[in-house]
Amino acid sequence: MVALPILVAYTIALSLVGWYGIWYEHKSMMVVFVTFLLPTPAYYIYKIYNVAKNYSFYDNHPYDYASHNEDISHYEYVAIFLFIISGLGLLACVLICIVTIRVIMNFGKGLKEKIPPPFSLYTCCNN
Repeated sequence: MVALPILVAYTIALSLVGWYGIWYEHKSMMVVFVTFLLPTPAYYIYKIYNVAKNYSFYDNHPYDYASHNEDISHYEYVAIFLFIISGLGLLACVLICIVTIRVIMNFGKGLKEKIPPPFSLYTCCNN
């Protein structure tokens, strides 16, 4: 139960590093962002593998209600849910990596200079 607050703090810190790196066009910050993002797909792959390996546990678990007349256990629904959510998380991580690489490739092409004054870095930072 300690892992959840740590992962929330990790996600917030990683998001701030990514935002800072994109906003100020720091390639080194974006390298840090991608480096710390790489363990996330590894976790999702581990989770999918672990659920697939132990699927018989979910399948053969006794039904949780005496009046349960379906062919599928509620624990199988948990396994299916874990497959779906882990797959979506893996897809999101891959897409974030692809978009991050595209953003890094566009650094220095003048977008920072084309931002209008209320949101411009030059307006807010050089007062």
